[in-house]
Order: sequence, then C-alpha cells, then structure tokens
Amino acid sequence: MSSPRDSAVLRHVREAVGSHRYAHHVSTLATAALADTRALPVSLPVDRMLRAGLVPDSAHGLVRGRTYGCSGVAMVSCATTLLSEASATGSWIAWCTAVSPNWRAMADTGWALDRLVQVDCDRSRDGWTACIDALAGEIDIVVVDPPAGVSVRDVQRVIDRAVRRGGVVVVLASSPEVHARLGVDVVFDVVRVHYVTHHAHLAGQVMDIRLRGRRVPVATDVRLEIPGVDDA
Repeated sequence: MSSPRDSAVLRHVREAVGSHRYAHHVSTLATAALADTRALPVSLPVDRMLRAGLVPDSAHGLVRGRTYGCSGVAMVSCATTLLSEASATGSWIAWCTAVSPNWRAMADTGWALDRLVQVDCDRSRDGWTACIDALAGEIDIVVVDPPAGVSVRDVQRVIDRAVRRGGVVVVLASSPEVHARLGVDVVFDVVRVHYVTHHAHLAGQVMDIRLRGRRVPVATDVRLEIPGVDDA
C-alpha cells in the first residue's frame, strides 16, 4: 500500500510532467512496465562505437541494471544519440535534467516523444531524490544531472536503487570526474565534435569520444559518426 509520502511524490511528478507539451501523464506509466529483455537496443553507429571500445556485455545494447555517463563538449547530443534506438523501438525514457535537448530534432531522428516523460525535478536534496525514486522501476531509462546541492553519497543511493529495479540510468555531468566519483559503469566523454556539411547543409556529426568507466577495461578513444542530425 502506498504511503502518504509516496502519494505526495507521485502528485509532484504528475504536476511536473503535465506542464510539458510532449510528456505523457505519469498516471499512464502503468503501461510503461519494464520489458523482460536484458538489454535495450542501440543504433548501428553506437553499436560500432561500443564494440570498438571493447565494452563488456555490449553486444546487445545498453544493459539493464547498468549506469552510463555522458560528459564533455556535447554531452546532451551524445545522450540523445545513445538512446535514440531504444526510444524508437518502444522504451520509455524519463528526462530529469536542468537542460533540455532539441525535441524537434529528436523527433526527426526517430525518438518517440509519446514515450518520453520530461520532469522538472525539485533541485533540493529531498525533492530530487524523491522525484527520481518515483520514476525508477516504472520506466526503462532515467536521464539525470545530479544537482549541486545533493551529495555524491545521496546521488549514489538513488542511482543504486534505480538500477536494482532493472532500469538504465544515464548521468549527464560536465566532467568525467563526477562519473568517477559515482562509479558509473560506462562513460562517454566527448572530447571534440566535427560537423559534416553537404552543399552548405549540415549532413551529420562526428564525435571523438574517450570511453572510460568502471566496466571499461582500458580507457579508449573511439569515434561516433552521426548522419543527418542537428546538434541537440
């Protein structure tokens, strides 16, 4: 049975979600139960990058119960690319960060915005942890950027609870040192971005990425080629 505190958290999340024109109401999340598959699919460019970096258990995509991190000069673009195939093939994603990507560009690249929940979480310690807890376990992927006022220990607790419930957590951070302190499994640190043009139009991006993390045996430089995507 839900406690009064749980009910208050859900009301808070519903109100936050309802304010965004692309977001489904949290009351519909009963239909967003976690799938039984062990991994969530990734696009061919992301798959090639993971294989080039020799990331363990990555043959089938993003592994449930794991944490992934994006940092560097294009961390938001990196995250949206990382998750595009999962969104397009049926996964529910909660975007719980202070930064918003280019939703129009995401829709153009295959994201299913009707399975996206954007939540403007309270940035206080109690508000943020309660908000993420309310979504974890009810949705496949949760994207977060830990607020400055929440300790590493508290963030780690919240992330640990989420991955124990079988979800995937993607942590956005300005530097990979944040991911190191949190013990993130696989970190994509974007070192530089090259823009590919064709007849004066943007034809794609090429990201030079340093792969690192708790489950990456050796830090490796890889390249992610993204065709026909506007910078998010």
